[in-house]
Amino acid sequence: MTALIKGFKDGDEFVGFYLIKEIEAKQTNSSVKKDYLDLVLADSSGHISAKFWNASKTDIETFFPMCLVKVQGVVQVYRDKLQDKVLRIRKTVEQNGVSITNFIRSAPIGAEELLPVIHQAVSSITNNDIRAIVTFCFEKVKDTIQSAPAAKSHHHAYFGGLAYHIVRMLELGEFICRQRPFLNSDLIKAGIILHDIAKPAEMISEYGIVIDYGNQGKLVGHISMATNWITEAAIKLGIDLESNVIMAL
Repeated sequence: MTALIKGFKDGDEFVGFYLIKEIEAKQTNSSVKKDYLDLVLADSSGHISAKFWNASKTDIETFFPMCLVKVQGVVQVYRDKLQDKVLRIRKTVEQNGVSITNFIRSAPIGAEELLPVIHQAVSSITNNDIRAIVTFCFEKVKDTIQSAPAAKSHHHAYFGGLAYHIVRMLELGEFICRQRPFLNSDLIKAGIILHDIAKPAEMISEYGIVIDYGNQGKLVGHISMATNWITEAAIKLGIDLESNVIMAL
């Protein structure tokens, strides 16, 4: 049985099936340059950095992101972090009986429960302009937010992670507003929903795994993209761009 990544310890030797989350061909810094593969292996429990030294040209051409592989390796500590030294690696075959869905980490709550909470939060915004702007921005990601991760690696980096992240923050926002009733709850709800709303447009992801950042993600970034969406919404809705609402958002 494949050992789960979250259970890896220094010195462990393992053989198992994993998903290549990231991969890059590099060369060593030695006097005689040697090719190697710098990988991130993943399963449903998490991910780990890995190195496949002395990779051949064929190896470099064979493996790619979102590829399922069988790996033999050993766990080591490098710069205070666990890392896999890959001894052998090959692509899986049908006879292995593994599916990519076996390696997908998902939010602990499904989109069918999360999205109604977000919709309710939007509809509860009392300021008409704020509610209209949030609705406009949310419409841009309505088809992708149910599967989108909230980040590439730092937080909620899994299937449905963005919706889960927003809902958990809405719970915190509601609590804070009860403790501090002088706060503008409309702006807090809007800020929570909008702060990462452009993540699905920033990242190229599949099954909740970020393969890369798109051109907009690399050159603009989700915060500036969301700011542009707010401005676009204001123009289309006829809201003064110099208004306090637009400035606050």
